[in-house]
Amino acid sequence: MAIHHFKGVEGARHSVYTPSQAKAVKMAKAKKKQFKVDLTDTELTQMKKIAGIKMASPDHIIRAFITKILKL
Repeated sequence: MAIHHFKGVEGARHSVYTPSQAKAVKMAKAKKKQFKVDLTDTELTQMKKIAGIKMASPDHIIRAFITKILKL
């Protein structure tokens, strides 16, 4: 992710993002809600396969799975 910085006015600093980078920054700054879910190992394995990842923590598996489903 390349972020370009330029200095236009003395003392001012601006960042220019591509559209996909801007979306990622906006999502990163969004308010997050925390919740607890009980899942079996089988459910996590299925989510991992659907998300297309090999090794990750359960939190990462769930986040990747949700992201993949939302992009469909």
